[in-house]
Amino acid sequence: MNIYEKLNNARIEFQEFNIRMSGKNNFSGYSYYELSDIIPIVNRLAKKYNFTCVVSFDQIAILNFIDTEKPSDFITFHSPMSTASLKDCHEVQNLGAVETYIRRYLYQTAFEIVEADELNKNHNLTEEQKKPIDDIIKAFKTSTPDKLQSLKDRWNAIKNQYSQIEIEKLNKEINNV
Repeated sequence: MNIYEKLNNARIEFQEFNIRMSGKNNFSGYSYYELSDIIPIVNRLAKKYNFTCVVSFDQIAILNFIDTEKPSDFITFHSPMSTASLKDCHEVQNLGAVETYIRRYLYQTAFEIVEADELNKNHNLTEEQKKPIDDIIKAFKTSTPDKLQSLKDRWNAIKNQYSQIEIEKLNKEINNV
């Protein structure tokens, strides 16, 4: 079996696992794949189909899908590096966050792991998921004039994470303030 057959078989078998997104963004109300959802399955498939994946970081991030029966055969997936600026985190913690995110995206690319389009828009929100919108509406209603612009700026920064219905709901509330 050549390296492309191994990759295709691994992709198909990976999809048959029907993994669930265990990561939760409680503020924005969406789920995502974590490395712990992906890596154990990739490792099982790697053992079965005789390949390994090696990730490295430099000016760009690289995932090499290597045929362990013929190590000179490999397929390279790459992504530009990025930065993070997480609140109250050290520089090394921000670097770790960037590397974790990019590793996840490299594996998702290599194994064709898909998430819902449009950043998992919140068009079917549960009551718990609606809480962030309700909190923002409450903040607008109780805000003092000097803090109103700050709230509007916050809303504009995050509104692309919500469905059109939720955006319209909050915009209506903003216009009533």
